[in-house]
Amino acid sequence: EQVRINGFADAEIASCKSRRSPGVSRGYLSGEGGGALATADGPRRFVGRGRALKTFLDTKSQQIPVAGELEFVGRRREIQRVLREFRAPASQRHAGVLIHGLGRQGKSSLAARVAQRLEHSHEIIVVYGRYDAPAILAAFLDRLGTPEVAAIVNRHLPHVEQDPRNLLPALTELLEGPCEQQRKDANGRITTRPVLLVIDDFEQALEGRDSGLHSLKAEFVEAIRAVIRAFNEASTDSRLLFTSRFQLALPDGASDLAKRLLDVPLRGMDPREARKQATARLHVESAEPRRRAKNLFALRQADRIAAAAHGNPGLQDLLFSVCLEDPAAGERCLLQMEKFQHGQGLPNEEKLRQFFENLAIDSLMAFLTPGQKELLRAATLFSLPVPLPVFELLAKAGGEPAKESVARLIALGLCEIYEDLSRPEDRAVAVNAIVRPLAGTLSEAERKELAGAVTGELFRHWGGESGSRERSYLQDHELARLALLAPDPRIVAATGADALRGLARRFAYLEAGVLAKRIVTLLDTCNVPASIDLLRTVAEASIQIGDVREGGILLERALAEIERIEKEDVAPDVEDHAATFLASARTLAQQGEPNRAITLLERARNVLPPGRSQSIVLGDIARIRAAKGEVDAALQLHQE
Repeated sequence: EQVRINGFADAEIASCKSRRSPGVSRGYLSGEGGGALATADGPRRFVGRGRALKTFLDTKSQQIPVAGELEFVGRRREIQRVLREFRAPASQRHAGVLIHGLGRQGKSSLAARVAQRLEHSHEIIVVYGRYDAPAILAAFLDRLGTPEVAAIVNRHLPHVEQDPRNLLPALTELLEGPCEQQRKDANGRITTRPVLLVIDDFEQALEGRDSGLHSLKAEFVEAIRAVIRAFNEASTDSRLLFTSRFQLALPDGASDLAKRLLDVPLRGMDPREARKQATARLHVESAEPRRRAKNLFALRQADRIAAAAHGNPGLQDLLFSVCLEDPAAGERCLLQMEKFQHGQGLPNEEKLRQFFENLAIDSLMAFLTPGQKELLRAATLFSLPVPLPVFELLAKAGGEPAKESVARLIALGLCEIYEDLSRPEDRAVAVNAIVRPLAGTLSEAERKELAGAVTGELFRHWGGESGSRERSYLQDHELARLALLAPDPRIVAATGADALRGLARRFAYLEAGVLAKRIVTLLDTCNVPASIDLLRTVAEASIQIGDVREGGILLERALAEIERIEKEDVAPDVEDHAATFLASARTLAQQGEPNRAITLLERARNVLPPGRSQSIVLGDIARIRAAKGEVDAALQLHQE
């Protein structure tokens, strides 16, 4: 089974070949002892204690349920990006922020977490359902209710009701008056605070077009123009945040006011975030002893639930709820989601059916041109997010205007933005994991044709032959898979060994064995020499699945290549040669050739520097000698 975005088990994208820790250092050691790099500057916070699993973005009317503190996990980068924007100097700041992504991906929950970070300094005003000018202005009075705010709102409201353009001076007076900044009276009590205005589920105010981005419904255009202009022009500490399923355009003369919003795309959860959310949910549910039997079923199915949810927090929460309430129904839902993942149609269980109806993916795809639908289908070729230029090259291969078509897919949430795996400062694109089974399938001939068009450029973007150490094993696996389709033996030769090593690290031995056979077959057919490292790695993959004969043949080829290099007096790769001697010796020992195995181990010992690697070789020699009955020699080697 292919490695899929949001679907691979423990093979996170961060599985790099380097040994750098992803953690943050908090202490250091030195000749003088050491100390702390960071210390707490305030009282200890007991995060999550006493917090509910669910909460509400609009705490007053409680119409917008979001993930509570115990259930919300991850999204740190998105939260920090929004907070950095809000804290930026006025000259560098946008009018506001737009969080967008496919339905039920946690946009409102992310807004709630941002609001929670600002609740000590800002009043939170939530606009939901009604996006007209009087409703927006009335929301200030409803939330704040101070005499000063009431006076401003009541004075402007009749004029706003007559003409929504009058919302601009009303908001400007609020933002530069009682909502400008935090103020205290003579006794130190806070009298006024700035606001965070959250306009949630904003897709309700939008309508699709045959081309380009969604636009505002006519009745909301002037109101939202006034909102963005007011926050853009006012001198204030108040901030503006939209959540929407779609990106939008808001023409204002020759400019587009929507471009004054910072674009924050929200993709599906990665596997680590999905597991953390599952753990958080089960931790809370475990406090209910009466539901222990049902909790046990959900616990056992946690990995299946996370995989079936395709990284969508709302779907994962729904699947957990069903499994906790009715294990039999939960099993049916999981089976149907697994069939859906393999392109066998949408689920028909009532709750899942309603969930997919709410996502309205068919309606989104109806906005696409035939060429854009073909691009979406072609993009299922990739199993990882690929750099934007490579994705655009896929569009060009299909005869589509590249930038416009890719932007359309992203704006509708059908494709998602990631950081590029090799250059985090660049953007990468992938089909949304829930959309993927509905995008259509590619025939083998189409996959080969498309792979031939893009694999070389993807290899170049991900470092080429010189970038092997910087690529993750997953990137090498993706490149090898595509290069076998293309076919491109040069890229297969450069990425095959690390692709196999990555599979072995995930214990995917059967998949590695199959891939190993395909790699060596292509290289031999094309008369492209395989490196010693690749021959040895392919051999080890073959041996791991029981094909010892094929593995032995490949190891002999690797040894022959070493002999050729030594005769030509070329500087050897010591570690590579030693690893090949060791792998060959162990295979020979298992096949009943201990003397030749010892000879190869001695060669490995001679080329390795003193230390751990040499000790490993000595241990292997000792075990073979002990098996031959040479116990004294074996003990001496073990001591050495």
